[in-house]
Amino acid sequence: MKVVYKGLIKGDGLENEDICDSCGNVFWVIDGATDLFGLNLFSTVDDVAYYVKHLNENIKKHCYENAELSDIIKESVVDTNRELLLSINYTETYKLPCFAIAMARIQNNVFDYYVLGDCTIAIRDEEGVRKITDDRIGTFSKKNVGQLSQLIQNGEYSKEREIEIYRLTRSCMNKKDGYWIGSCDPVGIVHGVSGKLAINKKTSYLAYTDGLAEAFEVFEIYTIDKLKFQKEEIDYVLSKLINIRSYDTGRAYTRVRQQDDIAFVLVEG
Repeated sequence: MKVVYKGLIKGDGLENEDICDSCGNVFWVIDGATDLFGLNLFSTVDDVAYYVKHLNENIKKHCYENAELSDIIKESVVDTNRELLLSINYTETYKLPCFAIAMARIQNNVFDYYVLGDCTIAIRDEEGVRKITDDRIGTFSKKNVGQLSQLIQNGEYSKEREIEIYRLTRSCMNKKDGYWIGSCDPVGIVHGVSGKLAINKKTSYLAYTDGLAEAFEVFEIYTIDKLKFQKEEIDYVLSKLINIRSYDTGRAYTRVRQQDDIAFVLVEG
């Protein structure tokens, strides 16, 4: 496995809450969900960014050759909580740092993948491009769009009311009638989208957070199936995306920030 290109681009928050990394034959991206509750758990600028950075370091410690990807993540969450003296009994767990994650391992012509939340792994081989993602949160995102549009149409919009919509959605995480996501409480990790694929050496992989997904799914700068998995084209897409987002009012895509963080890693098998 060879990491060809990776990158982090901070949105308009104080810190980048997304991260990408690799260790041996495993690579991943993590998308920290923006803090909506302001608990100031760690006396830092950004609780989520702080948690994700520690989680990332612990993942590298747990990337054992034959470990299940879900176990790597679960054990890393437990260790991160221990390091940060964070108890999941502190408050309602949906108020604590949470995250989406996409992780994969390339070994012996087998591609082992795991996705939880709205991160994506795109695979390009001789047959074209296929995407592995977790669409379950999409229902809630569409609901948010509808509620937000209604507020605007009724002249009732305020940032506070928008945040309340997001908080209500966040309270549905890791429930049977809600959506599954990574969090300080590892209960959701067993519900990730996972599997194994037979691969060949002429395959490329692009794992990315939803900040980059906007380029393909919201602003339609490119379609992912037409993207050449090369540094130059990725840089072109990023440049166009950053320019477009600077003019977007934030209504094209429901999010707390006008400009979302981005993390991505491009790998060849």
